[in-house]
Amino acid sequence: MLWIHLSVGPLFLVLSIIYRIFPPKKINDFYGYRTRRAMQSQQSWDYANKLSANLMLLVGASTCLIQFVLQHNFTDETVILSASAWLVLGLLLTIPCTEFYLKKKFGNPN
Repeated sequence: MLWIHLSVGPLFLVLSIIYRIFPPKKINDFYGYRTRRAMQSQQSWDYANKLSANLMLLVGASTCLIQFVLQHNFTDETVILSASAWLVLGLLLTIPCTEFYLKKKFGNPN
């Protein structure tokens, strides 16, 4: 059971790499970083998806690092809880961070 929880970080890291290598090419309602600001132009779409992919890569790598460091010093429950909390918090923080840089670069949507 522990191996399933410890695979969350590496799995998310792999998904982030795939998203970084194969970003969505055109604005769509299915795949990619989809907010009003990101979808205002093709340029903002490309920028938002590249930035969010890089942030997700950072979150995935740091989650793996947290899991690796904690698994040698803490109980399984602590490792799982800490890594999961970090992953969720990191993913939630990618949204305001991406929106901040989108607004800075492209302004408000029409």
